[in-house]
Amino acid sequence: MSNSLWEIDSKLQSIIEQIEDTGGEFTEEQEQKLQLTQEEFNEKIDSYCAIIDKYKSYVDACKAEKKRVNEVQKVRENVVEKLKNIILDSVIKYGITGKNGNKVFETATRKLFTKSLDKLNINEERLTILSYNYINYVNELYENGVLDGNDSNVLNAIVDAINAIVKSENGDTFEEFNTNDIKAIKYNISIDIDASDFLNHPELINLIHNDAISSVKFTRSVDKDQVKFLNTIEQENENSKLITIAKFVKENSLTIK
Repeated sequence: MSNSLWEIDSKLQSIIEQIEDTGGEFTEEQEQKLQLTQEEFNEKIDSYCAIIDKYKSYVDACKAEKKRVNEVQKVRENVVEKLKNIILDSVIKYGITGKNGNKVFETATRKLFTKSLDKLNINEERLTILSYNYINYVNELYENGVLDGNDSNVLNAIVDAINAIVKSENGDTFEEFNTNDIKAIKYNISIDIDASDFLNHPELINLIHNDAISSVKFTRSVDKDQVKFLNTIEQENENSKLITIAKFVKENSLTIK
């Protein structure tokens, strides 16, 4: 004798609640109870679909709540940041100079002090110009079969060629790039390719095997540590080639205790 619709819904809901109580993990026994035989299919399928619809609505509600909470968090973070900036300006103006040259201000319950940080400011326009011309020129050398990565002078030659191109487009007053600018750029190169296409591109297998390609898509960035390292070396030389696509600037931050 078949179960009533109410009995089916009640048993199904009881199993679902047990699964929720265990963090959404199904036990083998619970999975067996949820399996449908051919005889049960017509009786239970509507109940199963109803449960799916109900839990999809729960998921949608959770997504909406997460979005709302994230928006509230962003608003409150902005309030904190704005107030800290206002206080920072005041501490710089009215605070006492500390041992390290920073500014300190104390109240009955609080101690506020500034801290100087090195922030890397990237000149996105110069980075874009250099990166675009560098990729194009290296590709041109490769296609003509004259690219030799082992030649110690090749980077200097590439930079000279790029500077000639850029000055012809932007005028002679454009600040020249140097080899350290290129050394400071980091590329994350990746590909999307069907496995069968490796048969037509064995060079890609070799690149991946040698860890030259380690992820998937193409992005660029400026290596903060490399900028600091190269600039430190160049500042010791008379004919220094300081990096021009990014510069460190001092930025004050506020600590509240």
